[in-house]
Amino acid sequence: MQQTKSFSRLVAVLIAFAFVNTLPAQALDPSSIEKDLSFLQAELDRLSAYYAIRGEVVSDILGQYRESLQDSSSISTASFALFLQEVLGELGDRHSKVDIPDLPNTKFLPFVAAPFENRVLALVLNKATKQYAFFVPKYPYLKSINGIPTQSFLMQIAPRDRKAPRAAFMNRAVKRLKYMERNYATLQQVLPTEFTFEFESEDGTERKVMQLPLELDRRKHTTWDERFYWEFSRLDDEDFSKEEVLAKLFTVENDISYIYIPSMSRFDKAPRLFEKLDQFMRQQKNSKALIIDLRHNGGGVRDMIWALAAYLVPEDAIHVVNLARQRAPLPLSKEWKGDLRRRYLFPMDELDEEEKEVAHNFLKNFVPTVSVSDQYFSKFHFALFNGRKISKQDAHFSGQVYILANERSFSAASVLVAAFQGLPNVTLVGERTDGSSGNSEWIELPISKIPIKLSTMISYQKNGQLFDGVGTKPDIHLPRTLKQILWQEDSQLLQLKKIIQEQISSGQ
Repeated sequence: MQQTKSFSRLVAVLIAFAFVNTLPAQALDPSSIEKDLSFLQAELDRLSAYYAIRGEVVSDILGQYRESLQDSSSISTASFALFLQEVLGELGDRHSKVDIPDLPNTKFLPFVAAPFENRVLALVLNKATKQYAFFVPKYPYLKSINGIPTQSFLMQIAPRDRKAPRAAFMNRAVKRLKYMERNYATLQQVLPTEFTFEFESEDGTERKVMQLPLELDRRKHTTWDERFYWEFSRLDDEDFSKEEVLAKLFTVENDISYIYIPSMSRFDKAPRLFEKLDQFMRQQKNSKALIIDLRHNGGGVRDMIWALAAYLVPEDAIHVVNLARQRAPLPLSKEWKGDLRRRYLFPMDELDEEEKEVAHNFLKNFVPTVSVSDQYFSKFHFALFNGRKISKQDAHFSGQVYILANERSFSAASVLVAAFQGLPNVTLVGERTDGSSGNSEWIELPISKIPIKLSTMISYQKNGQLFDGVGTKPDIHLPRTLKQILWQEDSQLLQLKKIIQEQISSGQ
């Protein structure tokens, strides 16, 4: 690989970063680190789909790091884990994760941070009105922290999300801002005794500097999230079978049916959810329009995708909606095949004759943006909507369908959005999703015992794009307004309903 100056700087920074040792924890000597890295390299070669396509940079960094071990002293397990998080973040694997032990987390931002139009708002919650207000009224935006520009600070504290679509990165990184002691531990820096925050006006021409102590009460300034999502954010799959929860997920207004799906639940974990879906779709099959709201849905399993398809796909239609190739020893074992089937992904030889014809015709025009080796990856597996097998014709919905998603629509939720993209009568609305589809596996390093999650599958959207790092672009872009950030209204949903009403009125 020909190394550029920027690549060389990255290697130097990461290696230097690894040997900063500000965290008290179990010490690892060079021999222990070498054993862990040898194991990790072998597992990346064996399992990681993204190492196979983007691993050259990671391999070079790890190689130079290993060469430097002979001159190094011991480092903590946490410091080693932070280094691995930085390095593996280069893969762009949105499910990849390094569990980092022993990070202190007792001091917090003295206000609430929220993302808005690629900037960071400083807010405070009025608990009486349950609405947010500006922390410094004339200077609503956070410009810098201890002299570090806010955007630079965000890039440093969220290495795992740097390859995410921009809006997804901002949302996730800003959520991390609250945890200042943990952030400085992530940066391998000593937490300052004084904090200087710089705020700026809306037009960026005026600024105000304030010295503020960090907050010690974790619950005083709750991390910003969407108001519509808040009451569902801590629910488990089983909770979505409770009647009081279901009543809030299915509504009708002005002949517009609305379903909110906060999580991609399993059939067997939330059976009442799927029963309620069936009841609702039968009752509302003649509605003028249907909104399926997937905003802030962090994923789960794919059961809901095919449950919805049963009402939206005509009996005579067959659509290829997702393709994937599995990284694993070939031929695939029973276990790997089972993992793919649970994702509704099947090889060509398991499709029926009609499905095979559709799949073959689809492949004639399919151009993947990333190609992988037949030596290490399975052949294509196909996810299909086959109306003859899944369609419930007596409950078929033939009106306009609007899928509302945002940058927090992740994993199986992002697959749902992409699966319905381009289907007749379906319009995608909102923000680009945080695309991710990986069939992840956990490994544990033998000496440090650091757990690491890696994606083993390359998953393609119908247009040939990957999910990870790309996401799915909406047909109608509906960003949040300031009123939505401040919990004054759900502006995205209100705007969408207005668009639908205008289309109904005009006869479209």
